[in-house]
Amino acid sequence: MAEPLAQGSFALLVNVKDFTTDVKDTLRKAVLEALKTVAEALLSDSRAYVPVLTGDLLRSGRVEVIRHHKRFGTDQVRVVYGREQVIIYAETQHEDPYNHPSLGFFGAAKYLTQPWQANLAFYQALFELVLFREMRRAA
Repeated sequence: MAEPLAQGSFALLVNVKDFTTDVKDTLRKAVLEALKTVAEALLSDSRAYVPVLTGDLLRSGRVEVIRHHKRFGTDQVRVVYGREQVIIYAETQHEDPYNHPSLGFFGAAKYLTQPWQANLAFYQALFELVLFREMRRAA
């Protein structure tokens, strides 16, 4: 299966050389929790944009956590639509602006990109809120 297209990302660069192992582990867990929370919000928001004919594409949406991603070397959280049988359909529907009468308008392409761009400030604030909450909780 092809690697899904990246539609947006958060990057957090922290110099952890002077951190204890406990602090590093707490920070990693807090970042992962914040990323999962943002991904769930994006998944929820994106459902309003997903074209619906049979509902298979809409039902296939999920948040995936990849521990120690082989390409990036860190945990990765992503929002994915499509399973084996609908992955090509999911990509085509996302990239090409078809007429989707079920939504009542032309388009509905970029069903992940549109809510990401429209709500980026909210997602950033949500990430920070959850990150700091998790760090305080662990202290």
